[in-house]
Amino acid sequence: MQPDGPALLLLIATAVHLGFQLVVTALVYPAFAEVPDRQWAVHHDRHSSRIGPLVVGVYGLLVVACGWALVTGPGPWEVAAVAACAAAGAVTAGVAAPAHGRLGILGRDRDLAPAAGG
Repeated sequence: MQPDGPALLLLIATAVHLGFQLVVTALVYPAFAEVPDRQWAVHHDRHSSRIGPLVVGVYGLLVVACGWALVTGPGPWEVAAVAACAAAGAVTAGVAAPAHGRLGILGRDRDLAPAAGG
């Protein structure tokens, strides 16, 4: 059985989101640890300006996919996927975005972003 339009879009959107999260977690954040303190502000500002449009695109796709799935009468798997997407969005909005905001304003915080010696 193949997924229909809303389920297929939800599957694609969650796969895109998973890929995005894996890249950020495995590559982007560890690279922050290698940035010397004296270069932190420039590095973080560049990261923020580059990743912002990608975040908007990925989460925008998730919102559209989740909305379409909910409007068309979701089954249990779609409800579970929408709930997982909502949880991921809440963590991003409630934890990651504020942490990046603080890092951008206050600079490197040893509790939020490890130092790399410098």
